[in-house]
Amino acid sequence: MNIVALRHAISQSPADYAVAPLEAYRELVAQADQLQAFAKSVREFVEHIGELRYGEAARKARLADGRDFGVIRISDQDETVICDQKRIVDWDQSRLAAMFNRMNAAGDDPAQYMDVAFKVPESKYNAWHTALREQFAPARTIRPGKASYRLASLDSKE
Repeated sequence: MNIVALRHAISQSPADYAVAPLEAYRELVAQADQLQAFAKSVREFVEHIGELRYGEAARKARLADGRDFGVIRISDQDETVICDQKRIVDWDQSRLAAMFNRMNAAGDDPAQYMDVAFKVPESKYNAWHTALREQFAPARTIRPGKASYRLASLDSKE
């Protein structure tokens, strides 16, 4: 990974690279991939250090405050360290569906209490017989996602 070369590359116009020899583009992609992997490793290393340095003190401060999650401020020398323990909530989808059906059967409006989203996996949709697909087709929209471009050797299996 050559930071100087990458800095030079991004000082150029993307249009310059679009018409450059393929090898220049291939090298830029390889350098970007290496840099991204390196940055991810450094970020993980720094986060591990933060956990080792502040994790226990943050847990104790949250416990003293009667909380398991959220932002706690602790001191390290003359600096304030903001420690944020996020809360992730997962819902059992089959139980929610059963509760939705019970509420609906009892005459209550479950939409007052929960948001409902319906999804049809594309693999299942494609496996349906034509008549069923035709019924669902008006509810289906296809839009482009982000394009990606990868170089593969002529002899590779990609």
